[in-house]
Amino acid sequence: MSIFRVLDKIENAIHNSTPLWPFRDKVIISKDKFLNLIEKTRASLPEEMKQARWVTKENQRILQEAKEKSDEALREAKEKARIIIQEARDASAKLIDENEIVVQARRKAEETLLKAEQESEDKIRKAIETARIKSEETEAAAREILGSAYEHANRIMGGLETELSRILSIVQTWRKQIQQGIDSQSKTANREKVLQK
Repeated sequence: MSIFRVLDKIENAIHNSTPLWPFRDKVIISKDKFLNLIEKTRASLPEEMKQARWVTKENQRILQEAKEKSDEALREAKEKARIIIQEARDASAKLIDENEIVVQARRKAEETLLKAEQESEDKIRKAIETARIKSEETEAAAREILGSAYEHANRIMGGLETELSRILSIVQTWRKQIQQGIDSQSKTANREKVLQK
């Protein structure tokens, strides 16, 4: 029987069934008759469709097996990871216990380094303070020396000024005498000229 004849029978069975009151679009159909028609439909399907159905079921079965294997592999991987992590934690704890001397040595080294840094900072601060004091002392000494130099120069300049004033006075006296000599000579020369006339 062809698939089309089976479909026609299903359609006739639905049209000729008793309506379910009060619903006009619902009908009562014999369960056995309907299952028989479905079986005939299945038997009438082309071989390719049956093979496709088998392939689909086989694919679903393979996928299900692959999923189960994947889930199992994931569970095993998680369990192995848990064991590895626990072993690593245990080994780490053991190493920490075994290396307490290293930890203490590191702590001691850090304390020594901190102490050395503090001592170095103290020495640097003291050196800076000493340099500041020396600088202030040097500046004070330089100011004192400079003040003494100014006073000495002022005394020398004062003496030089006095000496120059004395020399200027002598020069002025000599100039007056020279001028008087010039004036006297000029008067004598004028008298002689008058007498000669």
